[in-house]
Amino acid sequence: EENERLRAELDRLRATVRAAPPRHESAEQPQRSFFAGARSEFTCELKFWYPDEGIPPSIPCFRLIDDLGVPVAGSEAALPTIERDDAERIQAVMVR
Repeated sequence: EENERLRAELDRLRATVRAAPPRHESAEQPQRSFFAGARSEFTCELKFWYPDEGIPPSIPCFRLIDDLGVPVAGSEAALPTIERDDAERIQAVMVR
């Protein structure tokens, strides 16, 4: 009974996420990460920092999709092409 209720709630949440319009950062106000101990901007550029090049006060947080799984602006070129079944298997392993 509780499993049925939880499945119904998950279905409702999935429908809400699918119906939500894509969110993209504006150029004026970039989103920032809120990890414990760090407040840095997100970036789609994967970059390695070397001490002799100078390290910024907070290293940007790399991401390609937002919290809802929507690709962020500028990430299209770096997004891998992956089948949904493969993505779900990867997610299942990561969540274990």
